[in-house]
Amino acid sequence: MNKRQTKLVQYLISHNDWVKGNQLAAYLNVSSRTIRNDIQTLQLTGFKISSSKTYGYRIEELPEAVQNLEKKNEFPESAYDRMVYILKRLLHVSEQQNIFDLADELFVSESTIEKDLYRLKDFITNTESKVRLERVENSILLEGSTRAKRTLWSKLIFNEIKEDLFDIYELENHFNEINLKDIKDILSEVLSEYKIYLNDLSMINMVIHVAIILDTIMRKEQTIPSTEVDYISSKEELAASEKICNKLGELYGITIPRPEIRYIAILIGGKKSYYNDTLKQPKNMVENRFSKLAEELIQSISNKFLIDLSEDEKLHIDLSMHLKSLYNRNQRGVEIHNPVLMETQRKFPLIYDLGIFMGLEYELKTKQKLNEDEIGLLTLHLCIAFERLAKKRQTSNRIAILCPTGFTTSRLLKAKLENIYGEKIGQLELFSLSDSWDAIAQFNPDLVLTTARVPEDFPFSTLEVTPFLSEKEIEKIDAYLQPKEENLNNQNVASYFSENLFFPDITKQTPDEVIAFLSSELERQGIVPPKYNELILAREAISSTAYGNLIALPHPIEKVASKTIIAVCTLSQPIQWNNQKVQLVLLFALANDKRELMDSLFREIIDMLDNPKKVKKILQAKDFESFAELIR
Repeated sequence: MNKRQTKLVQYLISHNDWVKGNQLAAYLNVSSRTIRNDIQTLQLTGFKISSSKTYGYRIEELPEAVQNLEKKNEFPESAYDRMVYILKRLLHVSEQQNIFDLADELFVSESTIEKDLYRLKDFITNTESKVRLERVENSILLEGSTRAKRTLWSKLIFNEIKEDLFDIYELENHFNEINLKDIKDILSEVLSEYKIYLNDLSMINMVIHVAIILDTIMRKEQTIPSTEVDYISSKEELAASEKICNKLGELYGITIPRPEIRYIAILIGGKKSYYNDTLKQPKNMVENRFSKLAEELIQSISNKFLIDLSEDEKLHIDLSMHLKSLYNRNQRGVEIHNPVLMETQRKFPLIYDLGIFMGLEYELKTKQKLNEDEIGLLTLHLCIAFERLAKKRQTSNRIAILCPTGFTTSRLLKAKLENIYGEKIGQLELFSLSDSWDAIAQFNPDLVLTTARVPEDFPFSTLEVTPFLSEKEIEKIDAYLQPKEENLNNQNVASYFSENLFFPDITKQTPDEVIAFLSSELERQGIVPPKYNELILAREAISSTAYGNLIALPHPIEKVASKTIIAVCTLSQPIQWNNQKVQLVLLFALANDKRELMDSLFREIIDMLDNPKKVKKILQAKDFESFAELIR
């Protein structure tokens, strides 16, 4: 809220009656169009101002207006705040906006507004590709369908939420005269009546979209045209939408146009879930086409990355249900906001790469395109599957006890193991030296504990112990039973770096130049195949590997290196890496190791570098010894 708008509100408060638009324009020495724009902005920020072609403008609820004036007597000063201010204006009004008027409103120069518009164009391109910022001489407007603009609007709202996404009261601050709790209650009541289930995330997305529709109608802006709602919804979805709109219409004293009713029906169909956790749907209730698609996608992960998840029935069922929801969303052109996308990319970068690969396979098989939010949701299913796999590995260890000193000592050792480790050991079997190696092989032990020496060519992992298990022997067994990922520490991480692949204070201008330089060094040392940079760039094109705090961790989807190692460079000056500034680059060469996914390595490095002070010290390191000391 700028100084002129403050004066406008003060003028309306002091008159406490209708004031003509030209009277306000004369008082503030601006055009009538500027007055109209200011009134719209003030209405959006919470002031209840009535407008009439005959009488002009009048402030309503005077005490509340005075209170609002005290709270909102500020205007955007930072570049980001100005960008958001301009975008909200463009989303909320259909008229072209004059850049000189915007500069006047924001009390900045024309050159500053030009820079703000450049940032805004970049933001729109990265946020919603179906909307464009167009310029006609000295005016700007948004081009794109109404649905695309609403998607951009909802993404802007979610982008501005700093705390809890599911806090409906924080979301409510983005709307004027609309109670989001009322919308949620009506949606929950009606959808329950029609046995349509929305999970929490879909419900919040739905509430925001309905609020946008109501806000548009109440401000008498252009509603959605019938040409944008040509999808034929089911009878249940349409009936539910009609009942919801009737209730909302009565609540707010408005009539919701038929195309908007059809649009809400499309949203319901696109956001409804086919897997309600309370129903615990068995495998035979999964629709065959999506069951088959899920099976093919899981198999593609195994074929490409040698990671077998085919025995995870829970993954198969959950993924099948998700794919059905995903397919229906895309059919209806409905998008869903994924609030944990950045955290998923940050905490599970390599599993996210598997999600990207799965998304590409989905696109090939269905001819539907997926955005980053959808890829992130696919990745979550894989994250859960890997958690189950880790737990299974913890509890499915098969241990053979080879104890030639007699049955009693064998039973003693077995009892001590069961007492110490419980469920961490899946199966324990007793063997004697008279048993053939084939008998032990048939049991297929992960580890053999023996109280006697075994031949050097004994073909199983073996630990020699006493029947009483000393503390040192227990520590050795602990180390074996510990999942590999949990064994990583800073000392292990340091082993993935090399003095020959550390390049301090180099000068590069773009991510492509950095990637080409580090890839060529890896290739020169025989670690990666030719054109390795192209594999990195292909991964980068799908989703940026800049993780904030001036760091980027570029890597390929495919593991084609002869060994896993990290090439490092610090830059003399930060460069723009997608939407982030980057000055420290760690480029990964990944070996094709089917036993270890390496996500723990990524997470360890990200956690280590999530400290601005440490990153600053690394950027100052002029030699490998100094760098290595900082990461230990």
